[in-house]
Amino acid sequence: MNYKELTERLGRDDLSMIEEVQQYIVDNYKLKGSARTSAEGIMNSSFGDMQELENAYNKNGAEGGATYIVDNLPDAARKKYLKESASINEGQFSWLTQDSGTQIGSEKGNTIDVWMFDDKGNSWFEDRYEGYGEFGGMDYYELLAVMNGYTEEDVKVLGKRDFREVGIDLAFGKLDPADMSQSDVLFPALVSNKRFNWKRHDFTKEPESDPNQSWMRESYVSDYASFINENLKKWSLFH
Repeated sequence: MNYKELTERLGRDDLSMIEEVQQYIVDNYKLKGSARTSAEGIMNSSFGDMQELENAYNKNGAEGGATYIVDNLPDAARKKYLKESASINEGQFSWLTQDSGTQIGSEKGNTIDVWMFDDKGNSWFEDRYEGYGEFGGMDYYELLAVMNGYTEEDVKVLGKRDFREVGIDLAFGKLDPADMSQSDVLFPALVSNKRFNWKRHDFTKEPESDPNQSWMRESYVSDYASFINENLKKWSLFH
C-alpha cells in the first residue's frame, strides 16, 4: 500500500497524525525541489509498521513520527534521499567503481585512477578526482544527459540551466530519456580498469553512490540508518 492509498483509507485521527508528520518533514529537512513532493516521496518509501509509527508519534509527537519514518527507509530510498538532500548541491559527492567496488576518493590518501565510459566507447581519464562529478574535464551529469539524447534545444525548452541540471533530473527519475523508444535511463560507467570492456557493460546500471561522499574511509559509515541519524542534524533546520 503506497502513501496515497494509505491516506485514503485512514480515519480522521490517523490522517491528522500522518499530515503532521509529513509537515514536520517539510518544515525541518532541507529537501531539494518541491518540499511537499519530496516529503511525500519519503513517506511513500516506507511507513514501516503503522502501530510502531503511532507509538513513536504518541511518545514524541510529529518529530518522533518523522524520525521513525526516516529510520525505516529502505536502502534504495535512503541513498536517493541522501544524494538529493546533501550531495549534489551542498558538498562533495562520489561513487564506487563498477568493476572493483572501489571508492572514488578526493583526498590525498584515497584518490585512484578512474575511467568514465559512455555507451559509444568514449572515455575520460581522471587521477585527481576533486569530489564534484568531473572526470577528465567531463561532468558526469552532463554526459548522462547527452547519453540519453538531450540537446541544447531541449535544455532551453525544459527551462533548465544546462545539461548538468538535466542529467541530475534524469538520475533521480524526474525526467525520461529524450528518445521515446528508449525505456531506461543510461548512466556513464565509472571503472578503475582502462581496459574495461564497455561493449559488455549494462549502461542502465547506475554506479553505486559512495556513502562517504569521496572522503577518507576512516570516517566511513556503512550503515545508512546510522549515517542519516548522524548527519540529519547538520542538514536539517532544527533549532
